[in-house]
Amino acid sequence: MDEFKALAIQEAVNKLFSEKHFSICTLDNIIKLTGAPVNHGIYDQLRAFHCSHFASMSNRTRQLLQQKVVECLRGDPFLNPARVLQQLTDEGRDFAFTEDRFIDGPIQ
Repeated sequence: MDEFKALAIQEAVNKLFSEKHFSICTLDNIIKLTGAPVNHGIYDQLRAFHCSHFASMSNRTRQLLQQKVVECLRGDPFLNPARVLQQLTDEGRDFAFTEDRFIDGPIQ
């Protein structure tokens, strides 16, 4: 996957739950970008929440909504939680805390 496409997917995923309401259109964009096989039963349930404001949902509903989005897109390796966790772990290996940079000097 090229870098720009990965950034587009990341932006869409971030947008999905950072707006004031749930948008099935954003989920559609993620599906198109990833080519993920969709669980249509779950997708149809998610469609019922289109334009529903997160503020008017219970905490449990918001949790389930996030869970169902993951289940709907489960077939896509880019969105596989284990793969995402591995990438985050790999990225953090060379991480230096900000305080360390000031004490030890610039990272080479």
